[in-house]
Amino acid sequence: MKAMIKIRINGEQHEIANQSNLAALFTLFPPKSTFTCALNGTFVGKDNYQQTQLKQGDSIDVLMPIVGG
Repeated sequence: MKAMIKIRINGEQHEIANQSNLAALFTLFPPKSTFTCALNGTFVGKDNYQQTQLKQGDSIDVLMPIVGG
């Protein structure tokens, strides 16, 4: 049995497997459009998702552009 950790995605609590990274997270919870993200308030570039490990209590903000006039 894998150890689980609790994280927040856009303020909503989720439980995921320990040893997960941002790339794995976005496979489990795929955003519906182009996005960027911040981990604990710090922007993380797409090139760093694979290396960015998640830990207990992390907060991920997924931000999507708003289109309109």
